[in-house]
Amino acid sequence: MKKTNGRSAKSTPAKKKKAGRPKGANKYTPTLKKKVAELIANGDHTIKDICKQIGIHPGTFHAWRNPNHRDYKNDFPELLKKADVQRLEAFKNMARSGLAVLISPSEAKEERIEYSSDGKTIKSKTITTKVIQPNPLSVIFTLTNQDSENFKHKQHIDHTTKEETINPGALPTVELAKRVVLLAELEANK
Repeated sequence: MKKTNGRSAKSTPAKKKKAGRPKGANKYTPTLKKKVAELIANGDHTIKDICKQIGIHPGTFHAWRNPNHRDYKNDFPELLKKADVQRLEAFKNMARSGLAVLISPSEAKEERIEYSSDGKTIKSKTITTKVIQPNPLSVIFTLTNQDSENFKHKQHIDHTTKEETINPGALPTVELAKRVVLLAELEANK
């Protein structure tokens, strides 16, 4: 027996925690799969947030999609791919909405009240309307990376002559110089 503060107390062994899934925890069900896909597709949550919402450990989520793990679910990676495509489409739509906001900026009213020295009486009141713009770099980044067919960041310059097309990036500098001289000679001899 141990003595603690003048009193005797029996030392009790610590209880062991039970390993495994707690009773009532979510298992891999069609409803759970659908919920995971919806949460990923809308693009508002991280994997950690999704796992917390559906009541599983992030390790369980990753085990379900890892083909080398014993808890692998063969339909889960395909489900995640489809949800990811939807998520990227949602990001494109959000970026397009951001562009619409850039075209028609929003306004916010700011109210400033100045009190007299007693702190109770209003001396003046000013209302200012401010224009608020979203971050254009975020919008441009998303559009150029997710919808590059319609939004390109680079310019393509094609140097074409009547007889031959020259792509300066594809030729070494010496070869390019030789071709420019040759073309100049051909033009001069016409």
